[in-house]
Amino acid sequence: MKKLLSLLFLLLPVASFAEETADDMTTIFEEHFDGWLYPHKSGMNAKYEYKTSDISMQTYEAYHIPPNKLPGLRFAKLSSSATEIIISNFTGAYGKFILSYKSYKAKSYEASFSVNCATDKDKKIEIKSNSDGTFTFNVQPNRSQIILSFNNDGSSVAILDDIIVKAPTSSITTSTSPDAKLSFKQQEMSAAVGTTYNSSQLLSNPNSLPIKWYSSNQATATVDTSGNVTPHFIGTTTIYAIFEGNNNYAYQAVSYQLTTRREPLNNEVYYNGFADYNGIEGNGGILVYNEYEGDYKFHLWPLVSNSSTNLYKGYQCLKIVESYTIKNLEKYGLKNFRLNFKYALSEESSKTPVTVTLKYSDNSTSKALDKMKWTDISVPISSASQLSSITFSGKNFFIDEISIISEDFITIGSTGYATLYYSGRAIKIPTDLTAYTMKVENGKIVKSRAYSEGETLPKATAVILRGKPGKYNLDTSTEEGTTDNNNQLKGSDTKANTTGNDGDYFFYMLANKDGEGVGFYWGAKNGAAFLNGEHKAYLAIPKTDTYGSAAKPCYVFAEDAATAIGKTNGNETKPASYTLDGRQCPRGAKGIVISNGRKTIRR
Repeated sequence: MKKLLSLLFLLLPVASFAEETADDMTTIFEEHFDGWLYPHKSGMNAKYEYKTSDISMQTYEAYHIPPNKLPGLRFAKLSSSATEIIISNFTGAYGKFILSYKSYKAKSYEASFSVNCATDKDKKIEIKSNSDGTFTFNVQPNRSQIILSFNNDGSSVAILDDIIVKAPTSSITTSTSPDAKLSFKQQEMSAAVGTTYNSSQLLSNPNSLPIKWYSSNQATATVDTSGNVTPHFIGTTTIYAIFEGNNNYAYQAVSYQLTTRREPLNNEVYYNGFADYNGIEGNGGILVYNEYEGDYKFHLWPLVSNSSTNLYKGYQCLKIVESYTIKNLEKYGLKNFRLNFKYALSEESSKTPVTVTLKYSDNSTSKALDKMKWTDISVPISSASQLSSITFSGKNFFIDEISIISEDFITIGSTGYATLYYSGRAIKIPTDLTAYTMKVENGKIVKSRAYSEGETLPKATAVILRGKPGKYNLDTSTEEGTTDNNNQLKGSDTKANTTGNDGDYFFYMLANKDGEGVGFYWGAKNGAAFLNGEHKAYLAIPKTDTYGSAAKPCYVFAEDAATAIGKTNGNETKPASYTLDGRQCPRGAKGIVISNGRKTIRR
């Protein structure tokens, strides 16, 4: 009959009883509960058995336990024989093993753990709460498995985390059992969510040994028996390749860290997948009476109203108690777009229908939702005015994967010109169009930088667009693009006055005036500030311009096959003349006039 080593822990600072150094030990089991949505059935070299139903995941702050210390395995008070961890893959290792862990109590009441190791005689160790615990236990030779039984013997909820078991390396690696010589070709890997790759291609296995695979964070990514890794959520995990040992080679476990990412969708201007919201209230499952159907449940408290700065966080999704608003959407210039998101209702929220309200610059529209499971929503939306905010409102429901796909376009009119400005997104220059930043030199308006079709126009870069009349899709670019510090064009996302001190700048708008042509003209009398349109660009010229060009009421584009834009009025020997208030002078007019950027007196 197996003897049980009974170790009673009072959750009080910890003393270490390990006699081996870390360099002398090999990790044969570790569990950090990373990414757990519910208690798992197996882990690294081990299987788990839950003797009671009083086991769940604790993922939110429990009094003075910081959230980054969780998740952890939650034990109800006085839960006898709550959990067994059965370790079987350690190839006969023996001697003094080291068990380390972290334990917390959820309340100010005293809590305790009793841990039974089916290996040796009974032994008691007292430790202090909310700290790390480390102790040794003896494993006799030829033992086929180790059973760790964790029990909460206290009167308060207790939490267990970061369980690690190490065995003496000398008992694994012997002269008759040489090193398996496993290694990974790289220690770090990156992969996109929704893709799959094979870890075997990264593993050096010169002896062609059988390998078992394990992912430490199975919410982030899973790995099958062939080493195929599938990322599920944004995060990090450790991928293990484990050789269990045989008569020829010793046990060995090697690993690399995988970081997962999400690739933006085409023309996606906004996305929030709540990847930093870690907890059990996550994707998948059906919500019934505020519980997920399955092997686990979540707890309602603590509820945090959205009137505070912190909403309740779930596992890579958002639990909304009252409402959640996405603001400042004007910078994306959305009139034609597709709204995508996932949502799920609880029993409580189903009594108060969830409403999505889209607010535009001049009105709003709402839509009610009623599904009690994770449901994908994709809605095409077209409006005459810009989207300014989106509000999700109801009671205790869940939102995830909010994405906005732009379907906007720009129209080039009969002149062949248009202006463009977006502070919130980079634009891929459409086919058959060219974009120019502009500046004034020597009294002339010239190109500063050109962006050809397919190039990226950076965020917050105002430009002139040149091309044939028609509609052109404004595709969003995922690249940053190259900015132009010499650009004298500015812009605004909404209808707003041109910016700058009116006493220091002259402001010009794109226009086509009879007898003059397309160019930049004063938008108000004497170059004063004027109301600029949504996502339109304007020209701002300092009045301190050394060439006196700031006094010009307009800069007209010349059509030249070689340069397209870049010259002032083509008849430079006989430039147009203007009065001081910006009106063009008739031929032969006398008095003070402005010609070619300079004041002259005609007699």
